[in-house]
Amino acid sequence: MNYGLTKKKNPGVDFSWVLAENAPEDLLDKMPRNGNFTVIPGPEGGLEKMYSIYPRWIASTFLHNGAMNMSIPHIKTRFGIFLDSDFYILEPNWIKKAIDHMQKNNLTFLGTPWHPKDYIKFRYFPCHQCLFVDFEKLKENGYKPEDIDFNPTGYGNSPGEPPKKRFGKLSRIINMFNFSERRKIGTDKHTAHGVFEKFHKDGKTKFKVIPAVFKPEKESYPALNLVYIFNKFFEFFLPDKFCYIPKDTSYYSTKSFKDRGYGEIFGEEFIWKDKPFAIHVRLQKKMQKGATLPEIEAILNELFQRFN
Repeated sequence: MNYGLTKKKNPGVDFSWVLAENAPEDLLDKMPRNGNFTVIPGPEGGLEKMYSIYPRWIASTFLHNGAMNMSIPHIKTRFGIFLDSDFYILEPNWIKKAIDHMQKNNLTFLGTPWHPKDYIKFRYFPCHQCLFVDFEKLKENGYKPEDIDFNPTGYGNSPGEPPKKRFGKLSRIINMFNFSERRKIGTDKHTAHGVFEKFHKDGKTKFKVIPAVFKPEKESYPALNLVYIFNKFFEFFLPDKFCYIPKDTSYYSTKSFKDRGYGEIFGEEFIWKDKPFAIHVRLQKKMQKGATLPEIEAILNELFQRFN
């Protein structure tokens, strides 16, 4: 579906698509095969091998990121994009527009960030879900393609837990002053954190972030009506590294696709040049909540038609 959408949105553009295949072995024989993809195998031994090396909660992350790393030698063009399979770009002619924008602004990286509601992730830099790279510019800056390493740089002893609600409805207010939680902001060292650490402040590498749609009053922690207002006032006096709501408001847009007249959207939204750019469905989470593949496909087909 993603390949078909990309072809439709970029008429007359020639591109190659490298598929890093990390599906379980019992699914491999069921995967469709055609000439649209250069298929490369993911890490040897698959998830079971990862389980033998890493804690179970982080093993699939190494499998996913390892496959992405293995795809890099197969990128033969000056420009490439790393794209999660459930990340759909809706902007017409986005390949040409992205390349033109990168060349005009001398960018090495262009892409979407972790959604701001995921406050433990890094900020103000593109992440792996949709990341354009100018490999020629990367070389000019003294780097090699393999310097892009998506594997976690650290993962601690547990996947982390949301703040505890020890005091019922008062918990959100009390947790607002919980600096042990605020110190977690931006500290997660999972996927693409090494890319962020290497290039974010190196002084040579120019990059640009495509903003997410983020409504702090609904999506930020601790949010919830008056608590959000109190938190916003409290964070006025705090540095960005202790704020659940990013200080730089150009990092996100509070105007959703629905606010712009496009109806309800099925996923995280991203805006470029004040227009809808892409959605990240987070397919796995949707299925964990009970959605079936046919249901998701129907919703996506309707969405694609809406943006046709």
